[in-house]
Amino acid sequence: MELIREGLHNEKKQAGRTAKEKLFRAALFVCAGLSVLAVLTIILYLLVRAFPAFAEAGVFKFIFGSTWDPAANRYGILPMIAGSIFVTAAALIIAVPVGVLSAVFLVRFCPKRLRKVFGNVINLLAGIPSIIYGLFGMQVIVPALKEAAYAFGIKGATGDGIMASGIILAIMILPTIVAVSKNALLAVPKSYYEGALALGASKERAVFTVQLPAAKRGVLASVIMGVGRALGETMAVMMVAGGSAKFPLSPFHSMRTLTVNIAMEMSYATGLLVNALIATAVVLFIFILIINILFKYISEERKTKGKKSKAGGGARPATSLAQGEIVISEKKRAKAAPKSHAPYVSVISGMHIKKRRFSFSRFFKYLSYASVSLALISLLSIILFVLVKGLPAVSWHFLFGKNTVAAPSVSGAIVSTLSIIFVALLIAIPVGVAAALYLTEYSKRGSKLVKLIRTANDCLSGVPSIIFGLFGMFFIVQFMGLGTSIWAGGITISLMILPTVIRSVEESLLSVPDMYREGSMALGAGKMKTTLSVVLPQSLLGIVTAVILSVGRIVSESAVLIFTAGGARDMIKGFSSPGASLAVAMYSFVSEGKRFDEAYATAVVLIVLVVAVNLLTGLAERKKKGEA
Repeated sequence: MELIREGLHNEKKQAGRTAKEKLFRAALFVCAGLSVLAVLTIILYLLVRAFPAFAEAGVFKFIFGSTWDPAANRYGILPMIAGSIFVTAAALIIAVPVGVLSAVFLVRFCPKRLRKVFGNVINLLAGIPSIIYGLFGMQVIVPALKEAAYAFGIKGATGDGIMASGIILAIMILPTIVAVSKNALLAVPKSYYEGALALGASKERAVFTVQLPAAKRGVLASVIMGVGRALGETMAVMMVAGGSAKFPLSPFHSMRTLTVNIAMEMSYATGLLVNALIATAVVLFIFILIINILFKYISEERKTKGKKSKAGGGARPATSLAQGEIVISEKKRAKAAPKSHAPYVSVISGMHIKKRRFSFSRFFKYLSYASVSLALISLLSIILFVLVKGLPAVSWHFLFGKNTVAAPSVSGAIVSTLSIIFVALLIAIPVGVAAALYLTEYSKRGSKLVKLIRTANDCLSGVPSIIFGLFGMFFIVQFMGLGTSIWAGGITISLMILPTVIRSVEESLLSVPDMYREGSMALGAGKMKTTLSVVLPQSLLGIVTAVILSVGRIVSESAVLIFTAGGARDMIKGFSSPGASLAVAMYSFVSEGKRFDEAYATAVVLIVLVVAVNLLTGLAERKKKGEA
């Protein structure tokens, strides 16, 4: 009887464990599917709200119409599409050569002691809030371009427009291009570079004729990412674009982009104008979706070719490429010379080619030095400009005093920012960690469901902030009835940072050795127990990194929070009240026109926070590498 009772007890215990396992897996699956649900909800909601505008104007006339006149119910966004394309092209013309050559410098020519320093500087450039770039552009770049335009005799030039927006966007997308290009260069097998050196090529020639061409897909991927960032930027461009809804007369005349069109008109929009602005967001979303698909395709093709080359197939090794260039050239020259002189001709011709290529590569080497210097000068110029202008206005009252009309303070904005961070992390961290656990521990590798979830995460991470702002404003603020509040801002921001959390935690989980899992289960622990007690604690640094990155993203965001959390700089009375974040408070100071000192002081606070976030991220990454 005792054996029977013990057997029944064990069966009940096993059944209870199985039920808990199923419930736990179901909960993880729901969290992983939230990204898919979010993407579908955003797309469907925007399409439904945009339909009246498309029906009234017609899809063709709406996209290719050249007149935007809400008073006459005429909505054509072709000037804004052209503005977005021109601005993005101007940014790429500047950022791509500078970014790629900077990546080459960091990989091959930068001294080891300075490599981390330069890398951290580039990361800092990526973390500066867009509102600070906009302020710098409005106060420095636009006036300089206006004077230059007058010097060249361009009549009616205001300085803002394509050129000013392109310069600002070039600085903003530079870190993205540098980071992705750098990773692509590091992914090229060392045998390519070493083989070229072994065949007599100089270091410069090996880099620019072998390693860089081998990384061309990664470089192209960085360009596509830069295009996505440039097309989706709102606040910085709005401050330097000018705002004219017509085709620009020159690069120095006022214009609009798609994002600027939405941000400028949404504050007072009613009726059909609201639907037209949402339809503009749909067109922008389609552009971004196409860019994300291209990036994903190129990235996957790159991985596939990398695997083939490692297995012995795919592209020819760089050694054979380098050798082939010299051999083919030697053969051509040898055929044209007498046979008795053929050996000497081949040697001399090889030396001639090497000398010519050497000088060409040497030029690009120095150009890479100049590119990094330009990036450093850009960062130092922005930071020094903000510090010189803002530090005199920073005071105890400004940081912690009561906000009044006569003596403004950002104490309320600091509390609002911390509150939004708390709400966003409260939602995004548990959901993101659960989704990462499902993708790494419970899903089948290579399944269609996993691919769908990853695709949804990629789409969610690529959605411009202005679209999140519109979705938050109409769905979360109005449809869900939360109103303009900390809750609405935090929930909307949590959707933005969710892909970052999932990706960071997932990478950390994948780095946990399988022997930990196998050892735990061999000792009798179930899958859930192993996951929560063994695997998850080992990935704690990944979660910390996700939190730090998310905080940096929240602190820098402004477009979303203007529409969802509001612009009130006073101290909040609770999560249900509106409150301006630091970035939004800075924009409100600028928009008032007489509060530039306070805007600069707020920018100083934001830069200090960004530097702190970058330092914490670097510490977490170093500790993670040390433990690995």
